Amino acid sequence: MLVQSRLSRGRARDVWRLYAEPLASAERILRQRRLEQWRCVARLLWRFKTTLPFVALSSVLSMVLGAFSAMRYHYQASVINLAKEAVTSSSGPARAKHGMQEAIGAMVVSEMILQLAEFARGRLTLRGKTKVVQELKVALFGALLRQDLEYLEQCDLWQLRSLIGSCGTTISQVVDFPATLLEAAVRLFTAVLALGRQNGRLAAFLGVMLPARFLLSQALQHCEERLEQSALPDFKGQINSCWSCLVQPASLRTMRAFAREPHELKTFTRFLQVHEELQQRKILIFRLMQPLQALLEHALEIGTLWYGGRLALRGDMDFGELSSAVLVATGAFDGARFAQAAAANVSRQALGPLAQMAQLLARRPRIGLDHPPWSSMPKPEDVRWTLDFQEVTFSYQQRGVEVLKGLSFQVREGEFLGILGTTGSGKSTVLSLMLRLYEPTSGRILLDGREIKDYNPLWLRYHIGFVSQDLVLCNRTVRENLLYGVAEAAEVVGDAAAKEALRVAQCEETFFNTEAFPNLWHTDVGVGGSDLSGGEKQRLAVARAIVKKPKLLILDEATSALDEISQARLQDEIEKLRKEEGMTVICVAHRLSNLARADRLLVLQEGRLVEEGSPAELHQRDGVFAEYARAHQAFLQDPS
Repeated sequence: MLVQSRLSRGRARDVWRLYAEPLASAERILRQRRLEQWRCVARLLWRFKTTLPFVALSSVLSMVLGAFSAMRYHYQASVINLAKEAVTSSSGPARAKHGMQEAIGAMVVSEMILQLAEFARGRLTLRGKTKVVQELKVALFGALLRQDLEYLEQCDLWQLRSLIGSCGTTISQVVDFPATLLEAAVRLFTAVLALGRQNGRLAAFLGVMLPARFLLSQALQHCEERLEQSALPDFKGQINSCWSCLVQPASLRTMRAFAREPHELKTFTRFLQVHEELQQRKILIFRLMQPLQALLEHALEIGTLWYGGRLALRGDMDFGELSSAVLVATGAFDGARFAQAAAANVSRQALGPLAQMAQLLARRPRIGLDHPPWSSMPKPEDVRWTLDFQEVTFSYQQRGVEVLKGLSFQVREGEFLGILGTTGSGKSTVLSLMLRLYEPTSGRILLDGREIKDYNPLWLRYHIGFVSQDLVLCNRTVRENLLYGVAEAAEVVGDAAAKEALRVAQCEETFFNTEAFPNLWHTDVGVGGSDLSGGEKQRLAVARAIVKKPKLLILDEATSALDEISQARLQDEIEKLRKEEGMTVICVAHRLSNLARADRLLVLQEGRLVEEGSPAELHQRDGVFAEYARAHQAFLQDPS
């Protein structure tokens, strides 16, 4: 439609011929994808087959509800017929009075049955849905936690969070649909059966018109969707991007530091104007289609009245039968409309999220948290914490560029190994591979002579202390963050050991200063540690890594926010702890003073090892480290 409006008829025909085959292929792919979605949904629902008895019982009760709902209108119509007979017939009042008593009594009994069935169905459905939703949320959250870091870095975690949070609504639509459909079908069947006993012609008329109305409604709905697709571009999420600068305190500080407030306001205003224009188009399409939908919804009722009126004029049915037919048919129409709306909601709103849930549950990570099992792991004191990188190559999927290129080196047990290199040389990637956050593209990483993939990732990370350069603290207290890495054994650590870790990290006096921290280490640190300074966050992160008494301590720019004096004191304490515990320390730093105590240094450049040796040995060579040292010395002698 857009092409036809912008181009001449001949040119539009040429463009259509050019893209007809790709469009047809795309439509086939969409149909196949939708079929696969239904298959995923079926597999997902089969996971919760234990709830089928609840669904079956609620469906049976829905059949009872449908039948008695239709009979409710039948009894109402009978009362109207008896009232008409009492008014128009001289001998009718006595008989009508007796008939009304029977009809009212039947209405009371049916209403009691309806309410009891409604209550029982509600309880059964709620119990079944609660169990399904609880199991599904746990399964989804567990599946998300098990995924590889590469997958999590590429997907929209906010969207997945929303998916898990709203799965209760999604499951409710699916679980309620069979009962809703059965109730509507039984109500319709009962209504048609009751009408058939009164007037077979009118019942046959409804049997033809109901499917016709459904098909026409689907055609109008499809037409509205096509109009929206052609007139409304995809603008989803554009306005939300304007809020990105306010989501986290660090983003807010960056925005203010660069004086971006006026620009962000203009961007938000522009997006809002475009969004409003699109909303006006959508409202226009809705206003155009709404009269047709309304006319179609009421056409069946109008047609029933028209056809019933003609039958009454010809003497084939009387007024009482016509009023009865209208009431019974109205109830049947309402049930059919409700069932159609429920089916549309399931197709539009539930199918996509359910398919995403099924795909997440079916996704198997490369680095599984349960393989090999923790129970098969050796005692940490029985493992020699030596690491061997053998021709390791690695590239990030989203970048597609090799970060490490045939890297080989060894980390000896109990030594202080420093890793130095320019930005982007692969230092942090090496540390991530040690933690098994990623798997090497090629090559091997050995721990005590065994491939690192033969160790359970949870067991491995539990015995490694890690301080990242992009450290994040949880929105909890100082003490809870300190014991974050030993959450399952926090009661074993004790306050004395926790305070000792704070002392080693040079922050015990900081967090037990009542003037700065009135609640001491029970003070909340804010989102991501936003209520702490950079140095306080780094020292708390070091304490968090030390308190678990790791066999291997990894420091990635762990003291970049500390002053020289605090850094020197922290290094002294870590060195003392290393010698006492026999702990292996791996330190990545740009500041050479961090590496002064290193037993050995590795110098990386463009993903390759270019130098290796002690600081004294490398200083004597005229290499990359010597160049670093000369630049550092020149700065100290003449900082101007």
